[in-house]
Amino acid sequence: MKHLLILFAAILYLVSCTPQIQEQEPDGWDFPGPEGLFVFHDTDNQGRVRAGLIDELGEVILPFEYDHISILRIYDAAGLLPGLSPDERFFIALSFDDAVHDLQPGWALISPEGSFLTGFDYAYIGLMPSDPTQIIARRTDSPENFIFLDSSGEESYIENEQLIYTLTKYYSWLLPREEWWRFGPDIPEQGFEWTSDTLSGNFWGAVAPTAETAGEEQAMPEIRLYTWDGFLVNNNVYHFVEYIGDGLYMAVTHTDRSSESFIVNYNGRRLAGPYESFYHHPEALPFLLGVSGGYANVLSTDNFRELRAIHIPRDGRIELVGRGLQSFVAVSSRTLPLTLVMLGRSEEITFEDFVDYELGGYNAELDRFVLIGFSGPEYSASATLVDELGNILALGQSLHPQLGYIVASDYFFEHRMAAYFLLDWDGNELIPAEFDHLEVLPGNALLAVQGERIGIIDLGGNWIF
Repeated sequence: MKHLLILFAAILYLVSCTPQIQEQEPDGWDFPGPEGLFVFHDTDNQGRVRAGLIDELGEVILPFEYDHISILRIYDAAGLLPGLSPDERFFIALSFDDAVHDLQPGWALISPEGSFLTGFDYAYIGLMPSDPTQIIARRTDSPENFIFLDSSGEESYIENEQLIYTLTKYYSWLLPREEWWRFGPDIPEQGFEWTSDTLSGNFWGAVAPTAETAGEEQAMPEIRLYTWDGFLVNNNVYHFVEYIGDGLYMAVTHTDRSSESFIVNYNGRRLAGPYESFYHHPEALPFLLGVSGGYANVLSTDNFRELRAIHIPRDGRIELVGRGLQSFVAVSSRTLPLTLVMLGRSEEITFEDFVDYELGGYNAELDRFVLIGFSGPEYSASATLVDELGNILALGQSLHPQLGYIVASDYFFEHRMAAYFLLDWDGNELIPAEFDHLEVLPGNALLAVQGERIGIIDLGGNWIF
């Protein structure tokens, strides 16, 4: 009995020294399964690349018969907008064969289930920038007007004049060329090189350089603001005018030695300036940066008062990163650490160990950042994932934020080939470096290239198609 007790105690001791199963490192991670439809391209028997749709099981839902298919989706600069659920993912298809009006190809709207909601009757179909749930379009037979398309493909007119004006400004490159000839007492005899209407009925008119100045390197159109009936609003002359949103324009005058920039409204009133230049971002429009004398002055578009001044290093550059009141300015320099200046609150993040780095991306919570370096030895990692304290979470030759993940790559020096892998924002490797290319798709899947195989994989690296 004594010997049995001793043996039992020894077994207990050995068991206590043996790692328990629940404490072992997991072999993988729990990843969400693919959902919805995915765009894929294949080559037909004539060697043409054609697009179709497949589902999460790899079944072909829409055959590979179209010139192009893409998902209707809006991304911000960092690709951070939330993913759309499967029933919110509409698609558009392009066909050069089904509808051609004035040499314009036809676009059609496709439902989240893969059925056509319209014919190929549209020169443009997209999402409203200010409301990603609203679909806007232009018909090929009436391209001067934008219309709404609902979730069934039914058309309706846009009645909001402010919205029509904003769409016209943002999508002017899509619209037919205007008639540049205008009438009125102050309209120049030669007409205009281009005109641009404002919401108030005034319009910007650009007069081409004269024959005497056309050959000069600095010759630029002279741009003035006119009333609808052809009277000059004021005597201000500009050489560059850009619409920046909310009825505001950045207007610039150039001389031989300098330039001056102003913020002007649609009635010609100067609201801010002169500055050497302005930095603006559509999603950061509560703020503007007016640069003068080595400082970026932060302006609020509520009243255009200077809120603070950010020093620009002599060897540095700045970038205005947009996200409403969470907007910030990235200040980089070849000799100073990268610094992020938050505009909506009195806070700065300085990455002391990262001199000669620029901002390459960030997550939605603004507590993880991709930094791009330029001063390391040849072939060293040039991208670094850090937290807000500058702690290194991951390294890679490149790190590209995509839809909540980071597509990373390293290089095999002897073959000069890239190997792609997938990370989360904590730097965890989700998919190993076994692919020649990866691209994150909406719906928990990735477009993958591995050798001669091109297809779609899930977030666990398993081939779907």
